[in-house]
Amino acid sequence: MSSSPYNKGKEKQITENPFHEYMNMSVAIIEMNDLDKHPNFLAEKYLRDNLPPLNKPRIFYETLLLETKSVNIVHRHRGENANTIAFSKIQILNVISLEEWGPSPERAKRFTHPEIRPYSYNFWDYKKAWEYVLCFQNQNYSHTWFIQFKLRALKELPNWFKSFSLIWGPTLEYLPTEIKESFQMKFCKWNKNHLDQRTLFMWFMIMYELPWILKWEYVISEDVDEEWTYIPNLVRSILIRWWDKFTRDHLAPTKIVPALIPSSDYATAQPLVTSSNLSVSQML
Repeated sequence: MSSSPYNKGKEKQITENPFHEYMNMSVAIIEMNDLDKHPNFLAEKYLRDNLPPLNKPRIFYETLLLETKSVNIVHRHRGENANTIAFSKIQILNVISLEEWGPSPERAKRFTHPEIRPYSYNFWDYKKAWEYVLCFQNQNYSHTWFIQFKLRALKELPNWFKSFSLIWGPTLEYLPTEIKESFQMKFCKWNKNHLDQRTLFMWFMIMYELPWILKWEYVISEDVDEEWTYIPNLVRSILIRWWDKFTRDHLAPTKIVPALIPSSDYATAQPLVTSSNLSVSQML
């Protein structure tokens, strides 16, 4: 069984590009007679402006995270077309747990922006927002995200938030060698009671405010085994890379400052102490 012609040469393109393929996310099952069509065309056909399965626009989730003061987002335009967002920056400021939300997760809160539809959101929408907020793409399919944790307070994070790092990265492999060594030789030893490697790495990114660059593109899933069970999917292929402008001398194994992951033993949220790098204006 043949695969989509639009996936051919993709591996070479990634190799020549500073971005590295991180994860593929299935977003829609497509029909066999659509295999010869471009993935971007299929995205318009199957998804339009909505995000399955909830069929709410992406701006709904972005506005939700902004209104709850969970993130800071800046969109930047480049070139002659002022209507095209070339790249964006998201700083993660806070993650609200179910206990912090209120007595009921179904309790609706109304947007202050009357143009947003639906008019209100609940806790389940809030959780979904972390999965969907980075799904923005411009008409040229060339958009990139700058992502960084900037938590206002150091506190234990809800377990469900791990899905954000699982979906949107990054991974240990993307780090410069000296930072990777600091994680493995220092941070993991300081926090040896935490056995989950993924959780350890997420907190390493949080506590030292390490940024990464992300972009994504649509592809059609490959029929690798050429089996009759193949069902073609429209896939969001996520790619990441390190941000070269980040000042990292203080993160070398001989210089890194010890940091302990917060746990439920913390009575109150503690201020996050970490070295500041560039300002927001310098980063963009």
